[in-house]
Amino acid sequence: MTADDWPKSTRPRPMFSRNPAPPANNARRNGSVVAAFYDRQPMKKIIIVDDDASVLTAIQRGLNAHGFSTETFESAKAFRDSADLDQAACLITDLNLNGDSGFDLTAQVRAMGHAFPIILVTASPDEDLRHAARDAGCDAYITKPFSLDVLIAAIESASRTEP
Repeated sequence: MTADDWPKSTRPRPMFSRNPAPPANNARRNGSVVAAFYDRQPMKKIIIVDDDASVLTAIQRGLNAHGFSTETFESAKAFRDSADLDQAACLITDLNLNGDSGFDLTAQVRAMGHAFPIILVTASPDEDLRHAARDAGCDAYITKPFSLDVLIAAIESASRTEP
């Protein structure tokens, strides 16, 4: 049995397709980053900053498999030195970045005037950190471990509230 023999709604999508099939659930087409992709509008990148290479790779592969364009950085310094923030649709950053902080990175991005959504990822479920993240300018706070669906929902939710 080939993929062409499967019913259209259950066909597997190629992992790194540039033009994946639209989602079966049209609820994802409501002005979000995902809708921009499926409507074939120019797609900006989701930037991922994490010092853990395995987490960085897992997030990148998962988002790429769902049709997102991504750019990764293994440190806050690499991000500051190389990121093209004019092409950013969203920033996903870890809280602890080998001597740097996701809070500091968020504050720097906001100080430059960028309003794209920022999602902070951390292993700590501490409510005080959650409030501090919101105060620092983060749009979402996700605790590890998390599913890809949780991350995509956070991206969609944050992109709907973008000014």
